[in-house]
Amino acid sequence: MKEKIEFFFDNYNYEFLLKETILIVGHQKFLNFAIKSIKTQLSNDWTKSNNLFFIAQVDKNAVMLSNMNIQQNMILPLLFHKNYNETESQKIINDLAELFDLKIYVNVFPESLNIQQKKKYSIIRALSLQPQIIIIDECSTFEQSEFLEICKKINDMGIVVIATTEILTLADYYKNIIIINEKICSH
Repeated sequence: MKEKIEFFFDNYNYEFLLKETILIVGHQKFLNFAIKSIKTQLSNDWTKSNNLFFIAQVDKNAVMLSNMNIQQNMILPLLFHKNYNETESQKIINDLAELFDLKIYVNVFPESLNIQQKKKYSIIRALSLQPQIIIIDECSTFEQSEFLEICKKINDMGIVVIATTEILTLADYYKNIIIINEKICSH
């Protein structure tokens, strides 16, 4: 089992331990380029080492089916991608919802949630698939203290968080930071 992730970007070799959060700051079009490049490298490296590897990505446009409650939306990936039964899937979602203080919302419909609650549920849905890395696009939709707490909970599960934002001042809160610009992404 790997204990760290490594990738090469902008003439630098980056190395991070599992259980760490990495903040990537830059304009959205450059962030998309960076994430695509990093995902490709990591997938190739882990495949070569015969490790099972899964990256879950949470973007800013969390899609949920409006005719299903939150729990029904959340268990779909488990039913289809992990072949869990409905009881197993509900337990996983309920445990994660409790961890992220959202258990009271599992039986409501998506339109009754605010944007942060929807994004948290998208994180839960991604985490339910047991990824090694979770990419959270536009982490600035959360209050900083709340997002740091979310990252800590995810890191405590042994999962790397790669968070993206266009807001440079957020870098003050993180130990692992990559700042990208147009020059980097024009290769």
